[in-house]
Amino acid sequence: MAQLRDLLDHDSYTEVVRLGDRSKILPALLERSARKLAVDSLVLQLGDNIKKLRPDELARKISQEESFMLEGARVICTTPAGAQNVADRFKSQWDAIIIDQATQATEPAALGPLFGVSKSTKVIMVGDPRILGPGVSNHVKTYGYGQSFWERLDRAVPGISRLLK
Repeated sequence: MAQLRDLLDHDSYTEVVRLGDRSKILPALLERSARKLAVDSLVLQLGDNIKKLRPDELARKISQEESFMLEGARVICTTPAGAQNVADRFKSQWDAIIIDQATQATEPAALGPLFGVSKSTKVIMVGDPRILGPGVSNHVKTYGYGQSFWERLDRAVPGISRLLK
């Protein structure tokens, strides 16, 4: 946690990038959201010319700028779904990818992102197993995927989970 705080205090906005819906991002990380960083960068680059872009052009430029931000990041913060998307799209060598709400991820959702990151990337899974488990259908439960990856890992490797206060 101290290293993440150090990165957040650092001057470079591309050190830590948070993916996700703005309404679900903690206020401390809102300034680091990929969308905000991309829009701020475009405003700096284009100035008043940004108002002249058609909506589809602006959306394309924002998407390109978000990709640029992710390529330059050292740490990515995201949810299990976002982690899969990032791992599929980018082959960057980040220092770490922090997966929030990891206790809600089924095994396929949790393991997928691990295949897309380099071996030197630390994967940190964060979540509270007492709040909400994985949302799965009864059909999926019949195949043994009714529990989260977190629960299965915690049972298989006692002591791997740490409770932080």
